Amino acid sequence: MGASAVYQLPYPEPGDPADVPTDLHELVDAIEAKIMPGTVGGQVPVWDNTAKKWAPAGGGMTLVAEAVLAAPAASIDFTVIPAGYRSLRLAYLVRADGAATVGITLMRFNGDATASYDYQGVLSSNGAVSNSQGAAQAFMRVGTCCQNLSAAFEFAAADIDIPGYANTATYKGYSAKSAGPNTAVASSFASLYGGGWRNQAAINRITLLPDSGNFVVGSRAYLLAVT
Repeated sequence: MGASAVYQLPYPEPGDPADVPTDLHELVDAIEAKIMPGTVGGQVPVWDNTAKKWAPAGGGMTLVAEAVLAAPAASIDFTVIPAGYRSLRLAYLVRADGAATVGITLMRFNGDATASYDYQGVLSSNGAVSNSQGAAQAFMRVGTCCQNLSAAFEFAAADIDIPGYANTATYKGYSAKSAGPNTAVASSFASLYGGGWRNQAAINRITLLPDSGNFVVGSRAYLLAVT
């Protein structure tokens, strides 16, 4: 049986027709051996023309965990975060029962409630813009949160990016954007936040908290990872 000089895969020899079924079977086995196994469900291989081999596709996102509250809760907590991904994205849709219209969603890593977080942010609400910052705080501000005085069924949404979450050579940073409706005054609100955690430890837990009250039933969050 011959072999391709480029791809190093066997192929049927025209002069041996009786052996074609066996050759084809061997060819299939060789192709399967050349396709590298994936690392997460749903991955598809891509062709590396330099190495002349198939490899798992990178850059996609996979759902690591999700939480949907069936009862009011003081926090949304992801307690098991596997290593091995490039980056994390936390998406949320939340409302809390504090006595306000718009509140702030806070975040902590690894259960650390010490003064080891910094943040900077801008909030636009009903046409008014305000900024905030915090150094050596016990939390990070990451986005808005509809509160009890907002209209019924209104929830705030956000995306939080955490690159290099498993890298133990640097402190951890994040960037976040959020928005939500405020129909009580025929308006809406939006925010941008960024900051970090003064710790080199790999992130293995992420906790979201409202700045007042509890998250209400139906609040949810999704933890995704970049492969």
